[in-house]
Amino acid sequence: LSDLDKIIQLDPLNSSAYYLKCFTYYTKNDNNNAKISFKKYEELLLNSDNILAKIQLFYLEYLLNKNSSKDLDDILAKIDKYYNIYEDKFLQFIRCKIYIELKKYNEARSLLKHIGIEFIDYFMEEHPDFLSCNQVYTDYVESELTKLGIDHLS
Repeated sequence: LSDLDKIIQLDPLNSSAYYLKCFTYYTKNDNNNAKISFKKYEELLLNSDNILAKIQLFYLEYLLNKNSSKDLDDILAKIDKYYNIYEDKFLQFIRCKIYIELKKYNEARSLLKHIGIEFIDYFMEEHPDFLSCNQVYTDYVESELTKLGIDHLS
């Protein structure tokens, strides 16, 4: 943290330093300082067109607020308002995590079909109560077969 403070002192507009500072505080369970760093990071990105930085912002906001249904709903609304989520798998990933936290499992399963198989293992490990591997895999395969025009039910 002291190195990040030095970077910020030299360059107060360095958003990456605030991102790392926020994430460091979060991993240390220091949510008050994490939220202070988050607010500064958010201010610096207000007029930015950097989609990766915005995705990091949404993910940090999710991490800091995952115990608040209202805040999670607000994050979903922000993502929906400003972005076409189907253009970016990481935004879909964040939305899926939020739906799971909100116990909106049907929405999460539906979104997971669009994210792709590479994320299924993560969700199986992190949220075993959410879904069974077989069901997610079956949903994914059915979705892919449909895209290819193959009637897999006959």
